[in-house]
Amino acid sequence: MNLSLEAIGSWMQSSSATNRRRNKLNPTLAADVNVLEHRALLAADVSGTWYIRGQSTNIQQSGTEVLLTNESAQVTTGRFINGNQIVADQWGGIIGTVSGDRISWSNNSVWTRTQEAIPNISGTWYFGNQGTTISQSGTILTLTNEQGTTAQGRFLSGTQIIADGWDGLRGTVVNNGTIAWVNGDTWTRAPGAPNPSTPTLAATWTAAANGGTARVASDGHGGLTFTSVSGGRSGGYLTDSTHVYASAWGLTGTLNSSSNPSRITWSNGSVWNVNSSSSSFAVPPLSANWIAAANGGTARVASDGNGGLIFTNTSGSRSYGYYSTGTQVYASDWGITGTLNSATNPTRITWSNGSVWNA
Repeated sequence: MNLSLEAIGSWMQSSSATNRRRNKLNPTLAADVNVLEHRALLAADVSGTWYIRGQSTNIQQSGTEVLLTNESAQVTTGRFINGNQIVADQWGGIIGTVSGDRISWSNNSVWTRTQEAIPNISGTWYFGNQGTTISQSGTILTLTNEQGTTAQGRFLSGTQIIADGWDGLRGTVVNNGTIAWVNGDTWTRAPGAPNPSTPTLAATWTAAANGGTARVASDGHGGLTFTSVSGGRSGGYLTDSTHVYASAWGLTGTLNSSSNPSRITWSNGSVWNVNSSSSSFAVPPLSANWIAAANGGTARVASDGNGGLIFTNTSGSRSYGYYSTGTQVYASDWGITGTLNSATNPTRITWSNGSVWNA
């Protein structure tokens, strides 16, 4: 917001004589002025020219009061709120933290005393041995990852970039040959070793809490769409080989495998298990009644109608579960795996806790 010349002029006026006359008439005001003068002694000297992404800015300072002009010639009054922090009144009250020859603003911009060169990072980069690209126009960037997904971005400083279109993902440019992203990925100018395998997620899943059906769909370019059992939808993506992120829900999901995931444990505590009908392996039918070898008690296995299984042990405890392979089942609530003695006609389940059920 641009201020009027009258307002700027009023700010710039400093009449110590007027203050002295008022101080004689009002001891309380005199004390307040003395406090302000003491604070002025503590405020950092920030007057002069500053730079952001190769463009100049300016600060005029009078004690703890400042007049700030940004690279777009927008002006605001401001003031020190402590010895090294400034608030910019007409710029939404953003806070600038002064550290030597650097002011780091709370809107992620940075001003420096010396003009910081913006490197040219356009061209081909590599994530492992997969190609990525960056197009650059001044400080504005267009980034394309190894899956063909494009995002707009920009320089925050001479060494820091942000991909706004990828949920504000930040990267550090190191010696113009490496970009270290905060999610752990690294882009290099030369191809490196192959990347960890990217798992393929099943289309349909069963929620452990209520047996409802959830879904995961791919857009073919690295993006995912999650649909909950209630029909709520969220875009998302794989953050690495064992984690997904649902953007609209703000949830991270942890996969139980980087090669053949059959379980997603979400950061809000919910769990999705793979629906057996969407698995690539054949699943054998299981008998309804089983005999526990340890005590001869009756255990049971039932289908939930959506490809999932419900196990009931001899003491009546129940667990949701599913086929993890053609010869293994998993009881989610008990956290144990059961190995079948046959892929076509199983008559025995040997559980990972040592118990055995016979058909």
